[in-house]
Amino acid sequence: MNMRFPQCWDGVHLDSADRRSHMVNVKSKGQCPADHPVVLPLLMLKVKYDIHNGASGRLTLPSGSIYSVRGDFFSAWDPSTLASLTSRCIDMGVSCHL
Repeated sequence: MNMRFPQCWDGVHLDSADRRSHMVNVKSKGQCPADHPVVLPLLMLKVKYDIHNGASGRLTLPSGSIYSVRGDFFSAWDPSTLASLTSRCIDMGVSCHL
């Protein structure tokens, strides 16, 4: 299972009634749309299920079948550490391999 979180935030709302409209995916040419101008770092979640011998027919997730998925993110970084890493790595376009 691969989940890629949206990278464009509206810059105002930390949540929305539908749990998604405050965030959108990057549009063409890697740009965020004008109504969601704040670019966030790419966040991906990859999970591998060890399924053998047709067991996938019996596996379900809280969101439904094995082909459905839901994810949430919350930040628990120390603010000063995050600010330092953001300026030294993300803003400079450098992979810091943390």
